[in-house]
Amino acid sequence: MNAMLKKLRKGADKGFTLIELLIVVSIMGVLAAIVVFSVNNARQTAVNKSCVSSATTLAQALDQYKANAQAVAYPTAAATVAASSLVTALVPNYIKSPIPAIWTGVAATLPTPTTADYYLKVDTSGTNVAITGYADWSSTASPISGCTA
Repeated sequence: MNAMLKKLRKGADKGFTLIELLIVVSIMGVLAAIVVFSVNNARQTAVNKSCVSSATTLAQALDQYKANAQAVAYPTAAATVAASSLVTALVPNYIKSPIPAIWTGVAATLPTPTTADYYLKVDTSGTNVAITGYADWSSTASPISGCTA
């Protein structure tokens, strides 16, 4: 009888118990959740840095345009809300062509919704240029933190 019990116990030691499997699956779930949140945070940081970079590049191009043209004012986008009038004044002398696809949202007012990650609102009404990045196209949207030039 003892020999038979030893054989049964020996066979039972070969597999995993349900508790052990549940613990491993729950640990893997927690690790997966941590990775998902980290990736999402990294994506938002990349969008913010891209916004700052685009705003700075556009502001520098507008400053160069004004200096080279010996103009009193910047080219305006206020007459036509479309981005083309403002940005095309800077191509190809101040901004390399083709214009970055993300700049389709450059305008004097926030444009209609698209799939862009952010929008740049340009104010060239005064003697200085003010560029602000927005994550949302609505008029009540708050600016992206640090995305100004």
